[in-house]
Amino acid sequence: MEKNNLEINDRTQRYFGTAYEQIKNEKVLVIGAGAVGSEVVKNLVMLGIGTIYLVDFDLVSMSNLNRCVFFRPEDHEKTYKVHAIQQEVQKIWKHVNIIPYPMSLENAPEEIWDVPLVILAVDNNEARYYANILLLSLDNPPFVINGAMGRNFVEIQTLLPKETACLLCTWSQSYKDALLKKIIRESCSDFFEKTVEKFPSISVLNSILGGIISSEAVKILLGYKMWQETKQWQKEQEPFLGKMWRYNIQNHEFILAPIHKNPACIEVLCK
Repeated sequence: MEKNNLEINDRTQRYFGTAYEQIKNEKVLVIGAGAVGSEVVKNLVMLGIGTIYLVDFDLVSMSNLNRCVFFRPEDHEKTYKVHAIQQEVQKIWKHVNIIPYPMSLENAPEEIWDVPLVILAVDNNEARYYANILLLSLDNPPFVINGAMGRNFVEIQTLLPKETACLLCTWSQSYKDALLKKIIRESCSDFFEKTVEKFPSISVLNSILGGIISSEAVKILLGYKMWQETKQWQKEQEPFLGKMWRYNIQNHEFILAPIHKNPACIEVLCK
């Protein structure tokens, strides 16, 4: 047996070649450590991403176990999701640095935004609203991949705030007003710590969504420096920047369509 075959990332190194070293040195921010977030982290770790900032205020619950490979029954209501993921990752991928932030997004330190890529793996628009404000307030915002899913579909947006549409460009004023009223009504002190009512979900959707998000993430990490200089991506590694991808698991229909920057966006920082 060849010596290289004993390396945990041998096949990944063969796939990426010399670019693998670049991947190992990159940082990614993942917001959300539930069903989608844990799947994304699993993929990023296996792909060799060197550092992952992971933000989520929630504890593991029994309902997470059928969709999250990192959680255990003994974690129920005792272990923060970010800590459970960090502990399990370190058992095998000791070279990966998972930096956990067991807190709500608005309480996380500014250092988490010093990354080339942010992945939103949350199940509520309150967090997206707050993340959007923070991203637009930065002089040079990072790329952002926004993942979402319903009962029978998954959807991904790959954006660069200020350059493409922002996360709110497709929102109406009435929806924003209703969302803010809901947040204020629930609790000012627990801002963004409430989640929407849980809808039925199966692990297949998490796997599909996590896989496409991770694929887009690697394309961005391999090519963002070139894009910043030339506005071009590496050949055959172009992410669908400024577009939305949606896949329906029932009828296997999918859509890839542009998300146009809205000159009348309801977010002032976007306009």
